[in-house]
Amino acid sequence: MRFKLMSILSFVLLTTGCENDTQQYSLKEIDDRAKQQVSDENNQSKLLLDEQSTRSTEQVTEEIATTEKPTTEAPTTEKPTTEEPSSASSRDGQVEYKDGIPYVGGHIIVNKDYKLPADYNPGLTHEAKKQFDKMQKNALSEGYQLIIVSEFRSYTYQQNLYQNYIQQHGKQAADRFSAPPGHSEHQTGLAIDVATPESAQNSMISFGQTKASAWVRANAHRYGFIVRYPKGKEHITGYMYEPWHLRYLNIDDATKIYKSKLTMEEYYNLK
Repeated sequence: MRFKLMSILSFVLLTTGCENDTQQYSLKEIDDRAKQQVSDENNQSKLLLDEQSTRSTEQVTEEIATTEKPTTEAPTTEKPTTEEPSSASSRDGQVEYKDGIPYVGGHIIVNKDYKLPADYNPGLTHEAKKQFDKMQKNALSEGYQLIIVSEFRSYTYQQNLYQNYIQQHGKQAADRFSAPPGHSEHQTGLAIDVATPESAQNSMISFGQTKASAWVRANAHRYGFIVRYPKGKEHITGYMYEPWHLRYLNIDDATKIYKSKLTMEEYYNLK
């Protein structure tokens, strides 16, 4: 879910759908020490920031984005992600555990409240990659080039990444765009971050303003994906708007969630 590190803008106003969110953070480039902490996995991480100058006396709008290099580590513990508990179609908010993995409605659920074991390490799942490849091909046929900028991340990688962000920006800011280890959807092997080549090189935030992003929002469900962290839903998901972060479910359930205009938490009555 890579590209060479680029210079990062010194200040950013982060945009969310949360009410009364009036905090402004001054952010600086992730330094060499942070890069060394994740070098054991041969990954580099960066925080791409885009400055917005509009603010009112009532609210400071805020936006922040991250671009991660897809991990290439070999899986160490294969666990099936296609097996579903018996309540596969349930929307009663009941979370079931199978081999320590939380499921709701037959799907792995990972968020601020539910986490994965440290040894859950499936890599990017075959079905998620296959469906993305179909989406990528069809998008290109309509003039939109999509690439994966981040996919599977191990528990250890996420642990290092999260700590780096806390050190650089403080926990309150980091928690809006980065997950603690075990709580990252990227560890499920079912999440990918997508972008155009231009937005990946310049600013992931800019992806949300592209025609390619609009195409993804309108069509991702046809391939089994949902935009996991929609705009205006931070108070539900716990994360800022991320138009690039896609979560694979299946075509049927992704289409139902897309048409409902709900988050995964709302659709399965977890919130």
